[in-house]
Amino acid sequence: MAARHKITGILAGLLIGLSGAVQAKTLTSTQARAAAWQALQAGKPALTLRIAKALRAKPAVDFELVFLQALALHDLGHNTAAAQAGNHAYRLAKTDGARFDAAHLVAKAHFARGRKGRAQFWLRRATQNAPNAQAKSLTIRDFRFVRQNKPLSSRFFLSIFPSNNINNGSLNDTVMVNGLPFRVPASGLPHSGTGLTAGFETSYRKQVNNRTQLKFGVFGLGTTYRLSAAAKALGSGKTGADFAFATLEARFALIRDPASKNTARGRFTLNAALGHSWYGGNPLSVHFRADGVQEFRLNRGFGADIGLGFNIQNRLDDPRASSKAVDLKLGISRALPHGQNLRFSINLHREPSQSNLVHNSAVGASLRYTLPQMAWDIRPTLQLDYKHTDYQHSFIGGAQRKDAKLSARVSLFFPKVSYYGFAPTLNLGLSRNNSTSSIHTTHDARVSFGFNSTF
Repeated sequence: MAARHKITGILAGLLIGLSGAVQAKTLTSTQARAAAWQALQAGKPALTLRIAKALRAKPAVDFELVFLQALALHDLGHNTAAAQAGNHAYRLAKTDGARFDAAHLVAKAHFARGRKGRAQFWLRRATQNAPNAQAKSLTIRDFRFVRQNKPLSSRFFLSIFPSNNINNGSLNDTVMVNGLPFRVPASGLPHSGTGLTAGFETSYRKQVNNRTQLKFGVFGLGTTYRLSAAAKALGSGKTGADFAFATLEARFALIRDPASKNTARGRFTLNAALGHSWYGGNPLSVHFRADGVQEFRLNRGFGADIGLGFNIQNRLDDPRASSKAVDLKLGISRALPHGQNLRFSINLHREPSQSNLVHNSAVGASLRYTLPQMAWDIRPTLQLDYKHTDYQHSFIGGAQRKDAKLSARVSLFFPKVSYYGFAPTLNLGLSRNNSTSSIHTTHDARVSFGFNSTF
């Protein structure tokens, strides 16, 4: 009875505010809820909050009451309390539509507090529970807006893949040197197994002006393996950890957009990274990498880019194998109907070194084609790469080493099978390296499985 008297008093105030006349009367719970919504729509969130609190004094507490309270708190600017109430409403929700409304409100409350990372998390929840395509599209738009206004961002990646040649071992178990056969040691033969790759990237973005932004970040990547029974049977004494690779980098980027959208010259990007790498758990190298890429818009749907890069490797395991490489890259891309995209690029590489096994020059080409969206919303990408490498000072068995490597890759993305905006990817890869040095003739086939963000 006390709750009903309280609601009666609140409704008297409501009717005074809305109609200008005193019309105090006792309302049912359903009528009180309707009055709370009416007050909220009339721009009186404080009154909505009082009604919702009065109704919550009764034993039954449901989604609508808690959600009303969260909405009122948000409109009043009490965003910490609004986020807490919205979280409670989300837990009480029974339908996708209710969970969507609650999650979207919590995201707005966190964004108003400056907690953009939490806002992104709740927008992913809202997307997961979107009742229709329009609601999902609007939430993705909001997510991208938050990401653009968030200076600090992070991403994580994980993939698992089987491989028949994790150590890039030779296909030939015997190599001829000066006409004499020499048996390749077990450690140089292909080792099959399963690989696990995990990594992260965290970056801070600083907008200098409307055309220029700077990025500072940290990147880490590690791959380890578990050998198959067949690989262990080779008797090399190796374990999967002996082929593990890890790298940690500090990164910097400068991104500058063109002064006008009508110019052919597009975005310019300068990247730099300083890092440390390990192989088999032992220090491998300290490296510095820098490259600049200038993009061009030739016409609608047609683009090109040119890049120049440098890579300095200071080898810690063998100083003689240190090198200083330079790369020149040229690319052209074409956007086609129905989401198709075609890209062709060439790469010229020069890598001087004191080690005859490292010193080389190479030319490569890559063709990538993104197919139209297929049934079940599968989005496939095909890529073909070719690379010819001359090791000018490396002679094995009297012949100069020259490698020709051909690689093919198929990537399948399944955006419909998404959870919180993350969808699975399946990558199929084949590569073969034919070399004038038989010990360097290799073959690799692998399948990798991972997750990518759909927005």
